[in-house]
This record gives sequence, C-alpha cells and structure tokens, in this order.
Amino acid sequence: MNKKTTLVIVLVVIIVALLAYITFKPKNTAIVSSDSATAPNSQTTTINNQNQTDYQPAVSDVSSCLPNGVSNDTVVSIDMGGSNKVTVEQKLATLKASCSNNQLVDGNKKPITFYNLIGCWGTPPPDYQQSLRDQDNAIKALQTKYTVITLTCDPSGMPLP
Repeated sequence: MNKKTTLVIVLVVIIVALLAYITFKPKNTAIVSSDSATAPNSQTTTINNQNQTDYQPAVSDVSSCLPNGVSNDTVVSIDMGGSNKVTVEQKLATLKASCSNNQLVDGNKKPITFYNLIGCWGTPPPDYQQSLRDQDNAIKALQTKYTVITLTCDPSGMPLP
C-alpha cells in the first residue's frame, strides 16, 4: 500500500468518526423520570429546565422495541469488500426512530419492520428469479403499511464462492 492510499484511508476514517460524533452527540441534557400520576408508562422529560411531553428517545432507547434476531449492530447494508457498513442503529437514527407503545416507529410515526433479504447464493437455485420477484412483491406490500428496513443477506460484504 503506498503513502497516498494510506493517507486517503486515514482521512476517510477521520471523516466517518466526525460524522458519527456529530450524528450521535447529545443535543440537550435530558432527565427522564416515570410519572405515574399523568398516565401509566408515560415519561416526563426535562430538557433545558423545561418539561417536555413529546420526548424523542435516543436510538439506544429503541433497542427494547427491536424484534428477536435484530440488534443495534445488525448490518443493514454493506459494500462489496466490507466497506461502507450501515447498521440498524445508524438506519434508525436516520429515520428518527422511537419506541411508541412498545412499537418501533419512524419520525412520522409510521411503524418500522425488518425484512431479511435473500439472494446470497454461490450458485443460485433454479427458481431464483421467481424467488427474487416474490421478495420484491412482499417488500412492496409491506411498504404500504410500514417503513421497511431491508437487512442484507451477506453482512460480511465478502463475495460468495
């Protein structure tokens, strides 16, 4: 690896780190407390000494609403070779997701669902084209009711033999 390539890699890592810091750094100091006098399972939040009833929890707060088999570090997408990985946590932050009544919703309060993609075959099966059409139809049907997060079938990003 030559010096120019190494420098580019270092700069990309620094830029990604800065973007992650800017995206995930807390903007306000929040004190969250349960207030059973207002409503069961509700929260009163103080942000900058003002009570807020419409509190948007941080992405880490939504992990309790994730379905079985999906975690914050589950890979949503990744480029061939393993670069540019996007995790569930990053995707949920982009969607401004929150957990409302034990349901994962996006910033527009539309429910979020996850779909595990197929298609990572070394040698595809004889009916692979129909399987991919069925997958596309299933995703389109889900999109009428949900924000659909598709999960890659190859979280490593490495080519299959």
